[in-house]
Amino acid sequence: METPRPTPASEMALPLIGKHLVYEIEGLGIYEAYYQSHDRIVYKIHGGPMKGRSAYQRAFYQHIGQDTYMVSWIEETGTTVTTVVNLQAKTVNGFIAFSAGHWTRNTEAHGDKRDLEDLERWRELSKVGNSTTDRHPKPVRAKILEIFDGPGDLLPVSEDMPVF
Repeated sequence: METPRPTPASEMALPLIGKHLVYEIEGLGIYEAYYQSHDRIVYKIHGGPMKGRSAYQRAFYQHIGQDTYMVSWIEETGTTVTTVVNLQAKTVNGFIAFSAGHWTRNTEAHGDKRDLEDLERWRELSKVGNSTTDRHPKPVRAKILEIFDGPGDLLPVSEDMPVF
């Protein structure tokens, strides 16, 4: 008898796919995220030092508990993000390791990734400082304010759009 293969964590994250969250990160303001597909997240930042940034990333999902998902991505700015979304508790917790360029020149990280001029500027931010040691680490806690299905006002992305 063949042993059944375990379900990959990304497949178990399917209940999160298609959800749109609006949440407030302590000290960083209002964020919204649309978990568009098994490997894409679309988001917009409405407050704090990153206010005015609209982007999408290649995301990695893991189901880690009942209604709880870990979502991670690396941005073109060199920033690394890991969040834990708990739909039942309505919380988002995580860790952001801002690159030196993203943190110290944050106004240059504003804009929309779909604009190639913004994307190129963001890519240059990843080259500021030492990518290993020049980081601004930020643990984050957020309360989810809204949960709904679909992109809302966020623009969905196609799979062929540049990630980096």
